[in-house]
Amino acid sequence: MYYEDVGISYVAMKILMISGDNEIMNEQSAVHARMKAYAELCDELHIVVLGGEHDVAHPYKNLFFHSLSGNKIIQRVKAYRIARSIVARRSIEIVTAQSPDELGFIAFMVARSLKIRLQLQVHTDIMSPWYRRAGTAPRIKYMLARFLLPRADCIRVVSDRIARSLIDRLHISPSLLTVLPIFTDVSALRSGGAKISKDTRTRNSVCAMIAVGRMKEKEKNFSMLIRAMVEVVKKYPTAVLVITGDGPDKEYYQSLISVFRLERNVFLDPWRNDLSSFYASFDLMVIPSYIEGWGRVAIEGMAVGLPVIMTDVGVAGEIIRDGINGRVVPVADQSALAAAISDLCAHPETRIKFAKAAQVTAFNIRPSTRQDYLAQWKKSFDCCF
Repeated sequence: MYYEDVGISYVAMKILMISGDNEIMNEQSAVHARMKAYAELCDELHIVVLGGEHDVAHPYKNLFFHSLSGNKIIQRVKAYRIARSIVARRSIEIVTAQSPDELGFIAFMVARSLKIRLQLQVHTDIMSPWYRRAGTAPRIKYMLARFLLPRADCIRVVSDRIARSLIDRLHISPSLLTVLPIFTDVSALRSGGAKISKDTRTRNSVCAMIAVGRMKEKEKNFSMLIRAMVEVVKKYPTAVLVITGDGPDKEYYQSLISVFRLERNVFLDPWRNDLSSFYASFDLMVIPSYIEGWGRVAIEGMAVGLPVIMTDVGVAGEIIRDGINGRVVPVADQSALAAAISDLCAHPETRIKFAKAAQVTAFNIRPSTRQDYLAQWKKSFDCCF
């Protein structure tokens, strides 16, 4: 399956990917660059992207983008037809979908109808009961995942937690699973992390915290963090929390801040691209999520020396170990979260100890380089055959 050509190893196969990530079409985005890197490792890589404004076919060497527009039903019909046509015309050997939901179902239909291999990717813990509680759409996706995953030829997941979940709950064979964490270039964070002066909001704070993520309550549970801050501020009136991100529940969070009169302590910032330098203004990172797949933000925080307090999701327990390099609290436990924050605010020496241990952990996560990551990406197709 693998050959060497001028010292560069590549996968001697043609791959079709089905995705819902429109950033793939943005030539300036990191994900677009990653797709180009993938394409260099195989004969051909075709990517069908749902959710575009216009139907676009954009070739780049052996990389072919197909962006689809229209309402959701039309997009999915188009995706099936185009994917099936590509597989037939280009002798595609394997189809991979970025999630085991409707994208995965399209991939499944194509793979089964044309008798090629199917890889499914899992980027969030869909077996978690908290995932199903997030609404009707997640429950439907959960049911689709239960149908699709046992029928895949191989599965790529982003964490050991998700792998264990699929083994325990769906009885997936470990031989079909590849664990490939989301790559975080921690070396760039270390080398490029020039310290900046404290943000004016945090400069005089006894304890400055940052939370980063999409402002979507059913996933990130920032409302619990805001409520926990009520208790923290009673003990530490100068404590500051900055929540950075965008999303549909931003106004709801702003209303909570007003209701609890936390305008001097809790701030909502838009998403920013210079987070690695912005982290230098803070003492702690807090992640109160209901669900996470991996937790790239946590790895970034650890790499720049921030102790992380997070609920028991994603990398918690796997990378962040309670009382050793951070704190892990039960999901949806507001009192435990407030107590953990207050404890680290009260003990700066513990924060320093956790920060040092967190950095050591972050720089020992594998894959540690982009080259290692790409090598593991290639190997993730092995168990499909």
